[in-house]
Amino acid sequence: MAVLAVCAVLLTLLAPPVHAYTVQRLFEAEVEVAGQSDDERRKAFATALWDVLVKVTGDRTVPARPEVQGLFRKAGKLVQQYRYQAIETRPAGEAAPGAGQVDTFDLDGADGLNVDTGTDPGAPTHLLWIQFAPETLKKQLSRLGIALWSKERPETLVWLAVEDGRQRYLLAANSNTEARAVLMTAAVQRGVPLILPVMDVADRRNVRFADLRGNFVQPVWSASRRYGVDSILAGNLTRTVNGNWQAQWTLHRRGRTSSWRVQNGEMTPVLLSGVEGVGSVLSRELAVAYFSRDAGSTRLTIHDVDGVADYTQVVRYLRGLSLVEEVMVERVNDGRLTVAVQLRGDPEDLRRSIALGNTLVALRETVDGENPHRVLQYAYLR
Repeated sequence: MAVLAVCAVLLTLLAPPVHAYTVQRLFEAEVEVAGQSDDERRKAFATALWDVLVKVTGDRTVPARPEVQGLFRKAGKLVQQYRYQAIETRPAGEAAPGAGQVDTFDLDGADGLNVDTGTDPGAPTHLLWIQFAPETLKKQLSRLGIALWSKERPETLVWLAVEDGRQRYLLAANSNTEARAVLMTAAVQRGVPLILPVMDVADRRNVRFADLRGNFVQPVWSASRRYGVDSILAGNLTRTVNGNWQAQWTLHRRGRTSSWRVQNGEMTPVLLSGVEGVGSVLSRELAVAYFSRDAGSTRLTIHDVDGVADYTQVVRYLRGLSLVEEVMVERVNDGRLTVAVQLRGDPEDLRRSIALGNTLVALRETVDGENPHRVLQYAYLR
């Protein structure tokens, strides 16, 4: 077993690490409103809930499902707190009265307060930040049989060729372009971690504009190895002669390919379709139904745990996984830590979640002699 652990560690160190990202603020959203009236706030709560449902499930079709519509009727009761931030009125561009003032309200199941400023309901006057109660919303979705996507999510590398009628370029991490701003903003709003290539000398040598336009996958795969991802989104964004934007998207992940095409008069929905497409594909693979089943206790033995510091880090890491409800330490001896883990999901969900990170590397499973259940074996990577 010691030799196996060493080999696993060496193989992991020789290969680029697979990047995962912990998405924060999954249960939050911001909505522009034209005042602070009850009616404006109720509509904003529903709009924010729509955005949060897409973000926490990864599935853009969830908010439109018939079984979910009851949640929108009681959206205010799912809100934990909200906050108003005055914004500049448009189109005049002058600051609204009280600009910069922030009003925060904590809710305990109530639907807020009636604070009507009496302003013109036309242009937005405030940005309303809304936070839904995570555990309450999780339980509501579980009762409806809807799976949630863990906050630990794989990063997707995006190679995007852009042709806007005036210039052609490949989108880079440091691009000062509208396309980059729109794409990355959409990624944050939808909870889909994206990274862009740096487009340095190596990237420019390996991937050309024509490779993406021609959907040649080999150069893209080769150039992506340095980024340590197993999700790659290749896209072509073009402005047509009639002024519309169209995009062809192809997602490559672990030997599987998904493709879709979108056209719209505006750039934003076309780029958003790329982000939401990634979310839909990944969430189908990785989302699990929280609280919907009791998977019992799963046992793990972690090797190469040397001392109190390693022990503390491993236990803290496991407790930080979204799938894990409780970690109970059973044994610590000879550099091995054995724990029983209570899950929201099943052992396969746990395997996928751990594989996204770089803290533990999987070893061969064993069968506990005193218990018929299999024990998941991992080595700790410092």
